[in-house]
Amino acid sequence: MKKIICLTLVLVMLISVVSCATDGNNDSVDSSDMITENVDTTEEVTTEEVTTEEATEEVTTEAATTEEVVEEEKAVVLKVGYARTVITPTLPLERDGEIVDTVMDDLYATCVAINDGESTALLYTMDMKNVSEKFCNTIALRVKTMTKVPIENIFISATHTHSDFRYSLDDKWQAQVTAKMVDIAKEAISDLAEAEIYAGVGNTPGMAFVRRYINADGTYSSINPSENSLRCVGEADDTLQVIRFVRADKKDVIMTNWQGHLAHAVNEYPNAITADLAYYIRSGVEEKDSDALIAYYAGASGNLNLTAPNSAAKKYENYQAVGKALANKVLEISKLDKMTKLEAGKISATKETYNGKTRKDPADVVAAAKAKKENGTDTAADRYIVSRNSEETKAMTLGAISFGDLGFVSVPYEMFDNNGVQLKEGSPFEMTFVLTNAWGDFAYMPSYEAWTIYGGYETTATYFDAGVAEKIVEELLGMLKAQKN
Repeated sequence: MKKIICLTLVLVMLISVVSCATDGNNDSVDSSDMITENVDTTEEVTTEEVTTEEATEEVTTEAATTEEVVEEEKAVVLKVGYARTVITPTLPLERDGEIVDTVMDDLYATCVAINDGESTALLYTMDMKNVSEKFCNTIALRVKTMTKVPIENIFISATHTHSDFRYSLDDKWQAQVTAKMVDIAKEAISDLAEAEIYAGVGNTPGMAFVRRYINADGTYSSINPSENSLRCVGEADDTLQVIRFVRADKKDVIMTNWQGHLAHAVNEYPNAITADLAYYIRSGVEEKDSDALIAYYAGASGNLNLTAPNSAAKKYENYQAVGKALANKVLEISKLDKMTKLEAGKISATKETYNGKTRKDPADVVAAAKAKKENGTDTAADRYIVSRNSEETKAMTLGAISFGDLGFVSVPYEMFDNNGVQLKEGSPFEMTFVLTNAWGDFAYMPSYEAWTIYGGYETTATYFDAGVAEKIVEELLGMLKAQKN
């Protein structure tokens, strides 16, 4: 409207000028005609302005559309950060009736942070036998409060060293560890830097075996062979998976996933603490590759034991040899010319509660356990029997997280390696890590193969019934496929 008024005033001034010029030339002009011309001209100008505005709107719309397309086509740039801290408790302390007063090597908690520009994920691994669901919940809630990372984006797993100090026996240490887990989350987030993703897979023959033996009479033995055992049966998963996040101005971050039960060094060194296999992998890699920081994640190994690639007098020294050999293998696989570059992608995370059917014991076994409980002579095993037989199902937390070509699943027990293979081969992602002893402690989860063929003490010790492991595999694969789509 303001433009119309201004144009009208301009035209009026022009009329005046023309009138003066006409008067000077003795020409007469009809004022009514001039007003008509003025109105017509104004309408023409107004129409032109509207047309111009419409054209501008069209250009603006086209530009916005182009920007949206460019935004959609823009590749996701991941950032990766790393932090690690010592969680060894102050000694001496009591553990399983023994006074622990020696540190063979420190226990660590490690955090790898992943950021896709919009959200962050935290992948923890701790040098502990296991981490209870209650402890995980305590840590995750604190981390969420202090970092704003949602709980479904926080994965906490254990390396499964038996020579740790049990979290449940010392509340003070548990509180200290929780505070340190928050600290390394913050440090890893502060350490975030743009990274490219590379992946590689190698084999580790002779480092793990399925602890099942066939006997001369056709029966099977587990853990230790009997006098008439003939040979081992079953095939161990000897794959070693490695991810290398290459960062331009900071050390690279290496994540590795391998399935092999850690040493029971606590038997030989009941008064000592050790991170076991995980320590020798970390130290072996970082001493020889000064540009790398490493995080070790325990894979499916509930039915596996280790065998040393070199002869050694004691069991723990055997495991040292395995750790050092694995470190050399990681170094070999993690050379960029032997790795495949993977695509980045947005973080997608899922956590679900799954109710697994519990194992039921014979009536006489349950009755004996209840009797011991009533007269106060029960053992931990008796309490376990009473507990699992009083429930039809047991809840557990399952997790899946992915970004780009990488997937991760977390399971709160010692999964058998053939179920781990099913997860890795069935996953829609280029590489999938199986994180065991994560977000809870339910001991063994025997595969259906173990239930129906080999047997063994794991089927007696487990909380869950036959077939539950395979249902969990199906559940986790469904979570991964949903994220891929």
